[in-house]
Amino acid sequence: MKVHFVLLILIFQGYLPTEEILEKYELLPMWHIANAVRRGRIDELVRTINEYRTLLAKFHIYTVVEKLKVITYRNMFKKMWVFFTLGRRNS
Repeated sequence: MKVHFVLLILIFQGYLPTEEILEKYELLPMWHIANAVRRGRIDELVRTINEYRTLLAKFHIYTVVEKLKVITYRNMFKKMWVFFTLGRRNS
């Protein structure tokens, strides 16, 4: 159970674990969450949170995972900024 908290802290700090590590500890739902955060896909994150809502509530990490939306938005805006900045330079 403490592994879930450690993983969330690592995700908040910017370390996104690999699929192999999460598969080893049978935490594949966290892979979907980490992947959505990494890619800046808020729709994917919301869908994953809704899909695993009971599991996240069981481990008492649901509200903490909800806070990952802020980091996901940050990653999304960062990707948009890079896209638009590089697009203007190439024109």
